[in-house]
Amino acid sequence: MARLAGTKSEDTKKTILEQATKIFEQKGYSSTSMMDIRQETQLSKGTIYYHFKDKEDLYLSCLHLSSLNLITKWTEYENTVSGAINKLFLWAELYEIEMKKPLSQTISDYIISTKKEFLNDSIIKLVEPEINVVKSILLEGKSSGEFRNDMDTDQVSLILYNFISTLDDIPMYRTDENFKTLYKEAVNIIVKGIKS
Repeated sequence: MARLAGTKSEDTKKTILEQATKIFEQKGYSSTSMMDIRQETQLSKGTIYYHFKDKEDLYLSCLHLSSLNLITKWTEYENTVSGAINKLFLWAELYEIEMKKPLSQTISDYIISTKKEFLNDSIIKLVEPEINVVKSILLEGKSSGEFRNDMDTDQVSLILYNFISTLDDIPMYRTDENFKTLYKEAVNIIVKGIKS
C-alpha cells in the first residue's frame, strides 16, 4: 500500500490510535500484538509501521493521547472552582475518574513486560504535562497565600502527582465510593502540610 499523505494520513493515524487503544485496554500491553492491531484496523503492516515504529511506540502514543485528553478536560473544569485548595480537590477527583479507565490500568503491565527498571524519557514526557497542572495549582496557592511561601513547588508537585497516581494500586479500595474518599483524604493530607 502506498504511503498516505495529508489529512487522509492523519485520519489513518487517528484510526490506528483509536483501535489500538481499545485492544490495549482489552488485552493489556504484553498480550497485544501488532497482528491484533492489523486485524482490528484492517490496515496493512506497512501502513501501521509508517505511522508507528513498533508496538511500544504505538502504545506510548495511545498513552500520550489519553494524557492530552486529561489535560483538555482539566482546562474545561479548572475554572469551575476558585482557590488553589479547591482546585487540588477537583484535580484529584478528575484524576480518580481518569485512572479508572482501562488504558491507565495497563501501565504496570507495560513496565513489567518491557523490563523497565526506571521510567524512560518517553514516560516522563507523557506525565510531565500532568505534573505541570499540579505545579500551576501550587504556584497559584503560593501567590494567593493559601500555601506556604517556602514550599518547593517542583518537589511538592512531583510528590503530590506520584502520591495521587499510585492510589489506584491499592487493591482493598475497589468501590467507587471508597476511591473518592481515598483521593479526598490524600489531598487533605498534602494540604495540611503545605497550608499557610
